[in-house]
Amino acid sequence: GNLVRDIAIGIGVAGIFAAVTPLLVRRSKAAGELDKEFGWILGEQRGYEIIYLALLSGIAEEAIFRGAMVQAMGPVLSTIVFAAVHWPVNWTFRLWPFLALAAGAVLAAERNYTGNLVAPMVTHALINAINLFRITAKYRVWKV
Repeated sequence: GNLVRDIAIGIGVAGIFAAVTPLLVRRSKAAGELDKEFGWILGEQRGYEIIYLALLSGIAEEAIFRGAMVQAMGPVLSTIVFAAVHWPVNWTFRLWPFLALAAGAVLAAERNYTGNLVAPMVTHALINAINLFRITAKYRVWKV
């Protein structure tokens, strides 16, 4: 594989998600409610906690869903399972599995195109980091 290309793909795809997310939050009532709920849950994270959470979730979830599960059941079923584990815990999260399904499909396409997990891991970790930093800036009740 081509490491530089794969990292660049991951950064580029994360940039697209990062640009679309605030638009979705502004234009969709359900996305706005989800954003506020995440703000309430995660809005007080410190910078190092955000980086840790983003790296951990991006790397671990991609190793599981685009790595082991793609090997075991293929990209379509593993993407559906990825969406299912993002099942809403309450009505405010109703959009979450659909967003996870769309993101999972893109991450699976990255894996399929590159033949490895670098691009999806970079994309997933960056999306989570960008969104967590955006949420903490928007909803933080105290400053560090």
